[in-house]
Amino acid sequence: MYSKTTLCVLCLVLVGILWNTWGIYQKERMARKILEEAETQRGELDARAKKLENDIERLHTEAGIEEVVRDRYGVAKRGEEVIVLVDDSDSDNEEAEEELGWWARFKAFFTE
Repeated sequence: MYSKTTLCVLCLVLVGILWNTWGIYQKERMARKILEEAETQRGELDARAKKLENDIERLHTEAGIEEVVRDRYGVAKRGEEVIVLVDDSDSDNEEAEEELGWWARFKAFFTE
C-alpha cells in the first residue's frame, strides 16, 4: 500500500479527478451565465409581448385605428385644417438689410 508505484498511481488518479472536477465546475459556470442571459431575454420578450398585446387591444378601438391611420398616412378628417407657425425673425433681418442703401451697408461694414 505504501509503495512508490501505488502512491504514483493514486496521485495520477487524484489529478484526473481534480481535472474532471475543474472541467465540470467550468461548465457549470458557463451554464449559469447562459441561464442568466436567457432569463434576461425572457423578461425582455415578456415586456415586448405585453406591449404588443396592448397595441393590438388599442387597434380594436376606433381611436386606435384613427391614430394609426393619421400617423402612417398623414390624413385628416373633413373640415380639419392645418396651422403652420413660421418664425419670422430671420425675415426681419433680411428686410432691414434691403431697406438700407449700398452706402449705408458700406459704412455699417466698417463701423461694426
